[in-house]
Amino acid sequence: MTTQPQLGVTYWPARKGLFFWETFDRHEVRHELAHVADLGGSTVRVFLPWETFQPWEHQINPRAFDAFGHLLDAAEDAGVGVVPVLFVGHLYGQRFLPGWLLRPAPAPDVSVRTVSGGREYLGQARPLYTTRPLLDAQRYLVHELIGFYAAHSAIRAWDVGGNGLVLVVPPAAPGALLEWAGELVQVVQEADGGRHPVWWSAPDDVLTAPNLPTLAELAEIGLLPVPETYPALRPEAQGPDDAEFVAFMWALVATLSARPLPCAITGLPTAPPQGPRTARLPTDSELPPRALPLHEEETQAVYLEQVLTRAANWHVDLIVAATFADAPPELWATPPFDHALLPRHSGLVRADGREKETATTVRLWAKGTETHVAAQESLSFRPLAVDPEELARRGWKAIAAWYRAFLEGEL
Repeated sequence: MTTQPQLGVTYWPARKGLFFWETFDRHEVRHELAHVADLGGSTVRVFLPWETFQPWEHQINPRAFDAFGHLLDAAEDAGVGVVPVLFVGHLYGQRFLPGWLLRPAPAPDVSVRTVSGGREYLGQARPLYTTRPLLDAQRYLVHELIGFYAAHSAIRAWDVGGNGLVLVVPPAAPGALLEWAGELVQVVQEADGGRHPVWWSAPDDVLTAPNLPTLAELAEIGLLPVPETYPALRPEAQGPDDAEFVAFMWALVATLSARPLPCAITGLPTAPPQGPRTARLPTDSELPPRALPLHEEETQAVYLEQVLTRAANWHVDLIVAATFADAPPELWATPPFDHALLPRHSGLVRADGREKETATTVRLWAKGTETHVAAQESLSFRPLAVDPEELARRGWKAIAAWYRAFLEGEL
């Protein structure tokens, strides 16, 4: 007997993108959250950009805080839960950090793009996990935000993953991150009064990132892992709509953390009607040429249905679709959309609010209507016989080999 998972979306206003807190429009947000509920969505995941909510070490942004409260009220009225993502300093492979977390450097970190105050910054991030003033600043934000909003009925969980912050502000050693994470979880639980779980969401690249503690160590201190996987970005998958690969990654993360997954995040980019079937960065970009195949809206609908079916068999409680809406073309010249193609096209609705074919699929799923995809009970969750040391040695080569064995029923 399987339990039907709930469906959520990563939300920001369709016309404004991620950085909407200081231009917050209550009517717009209420309308769109009501649309999420009408689609059958139970939860929205919202990014709280660090530089927006905490522009100085011990100073919050009252306008952003008030806007967050209004969003919670609108979600409550719509019957939708909210998972706020704190310390968001990583978005689609780029750093978005407050100025007080940055420092000039004779050898700037050019491995990742850094944006602060709307401008690109050449420099380095200060040692986030070991510098006491920075740790105190994080405690301050937790006490101010979580301490104030913990009792709000719309809150479902607190996510402190920073959307994969460890990928762009890496720790010097695994012990440093584990100690930091343990202190952070304790502070969150104290401010929250133990009302809600603490999640740690991150792109699947963290599985092979250096100097990180194991997922089991993080889960042991109370951080519940939430993986973010896009087959369209992974050469190890059998195609951009390979739902089996997503299920395999759930099994791998659950095995490595020795915990069931409360949530998983995925998506598939679609082509606009009568539009090009490939998204490309502008030719005058300083980045190497980059292209992302786009897919029919029907393909996205079938993919999400397959993912939801597998989530039921693998006992994942919540599936979060990549975004509520596509990003409008007028935002494509602004960070992060100027360098990131995936979030431009991965919505369940188009940028103008019109629904994609996926909307019908998720409505039927939310109502418990029988789906087109037969449940595969053979894929019910089981720990995988994998060696974490092999993962540390071989990285994604090990994951690719394990996935082939998984498909053949040998893992």
